[in-house]
Amino acid sequence: MRRTLQWSAALGCALFAAGSPANATLIASETFNYSAGSSLAGQNGGTGWAGAWSAANGGSFGNLTVGAASLNYSGLTSSREATGLGADARNLTGLSNTFGTTVWISLVASLNAGNGGFPNLRLRYNNDTQLAGGIGGNGGISDWSLLDSNLSTASSTPAQTGVALNGATAYVIEKIDYANGTTSMWVDPNLATFDGTQTPSSAAAFAPAFDTIELFGRAGDKFGSIAIGTTLSDVAPVTAAPVPEPSTIAILSGGIALLAYRRRNTARAL
Repeated sequence: MRRTLQWSAALGCALFAAGSPANATLIASETFNYSAGSSLAGQNGGTGWAGAWSAANGGSFGNLTVGAASLNYSGLTSSREATGLGADARNLTGLSNTFGTTVWISLVASLNAGNGGFPNLRLRYNNDTQLAGGIGGNGGISDWSLLDSNLSTASSTPAQTGVALNGATAYVIEKIDYANGTTSMWVDPNLATFDGTQTPSSAAAFAPAFDTIELFGRAGDKFGSIAIGTTLSDVAPVTAAPVPEPSTIAILSGGIALLAYRRRNTARAL
């Protein structure tokens, strides 16, 4: 009897662990809640960052400006915006793949490929010296796209999402899976049903590790809220129940089988 209770307690612990998000962590977030008209460089709000915003990649492009308006997207809490011609960077407290095997990024932005150049969010590493990838557009890329370490459209499916970089406010969710070496991106997902299992707007067989976020914009481009975390619920207000990780399913199956085995042996002994 005592052993049965012990195994039941062990299974209960496994069920509790399985029902809880594994290593859920909000790594960093930013809503640009600064004084309108100020330069983004030097601003140090938000959570989880290693320091303030600074000029990106040596300061060749000037700085973004904090806008007076909010950048709104249906179903999300509104945020201030970083806007204009410029580029700024901000460091994380560590390399992204040290926080876990999966990292999620969410971004609200209004970018326009018609402005030319480089409307995108870039991922960099090694103290902002090396490019790892990005999301958005560059040069002749006219749709929201996964970008590789050369800022070209990544070898992904599809190559471009079909969601134009035309100044419309978009909500983008990116999943970087370091265990499987893949990156997936969803543009304007249905937040009432989204759980991360839907077919991505674009997917690629690479998983960039990064310790720096860079924002590159032209006149009229706007960046809103940014969040980086280890689970989908860290970065997006999803209401759909997440699908259990394979490890969770294995724990449950193994625990149930073990309990059944112990009960069967106990019954035979009696």
